Amino acid sequence: MNVATSLPYDLKAYLANAGANFELPLYALCAAESLTDEVATQLAALAGLKEDEANRFVKALHYADFVVERNSEWHFTSQIRENLSKQLINHPELFSAAHAFLFDIAITGDPKCAGESIPYTY
Repeated sequence: MNVATSLPYDLKAYLANAGANFELPLYALCAAESLTDEVATQLAALAGLKEDEANRFVKALHYADFVVERNSEWHFTSQIRENLSKQLINHPELFSAAHAFLFDIAITGDPKCAGESIPYTY
């Protein structure tokens, strides 16, 4: 596995245990400041996971110490998100695809779904 050497220990350990195919999906998730499970699953699928894998991956993330739950949304701790963002930048196609997906949600998403299928926009 080619886990980036600049990542904090807890993130390296998570990726080492999860497997190499979860590295890019994890990077894709940091494109959003906060996530709902639905958006996170779609981002993980965009990064190459099958839908069922993406769903299980997102559910498992809720048990990681670097994930912070907040009402119906969640986010990475600031240190982890900063490190993941640096890795995402090294993957320009994924960076563009993830941000285009999030932009589309911001433009077309129904505000009534905020906090459920899409994150709140403040």
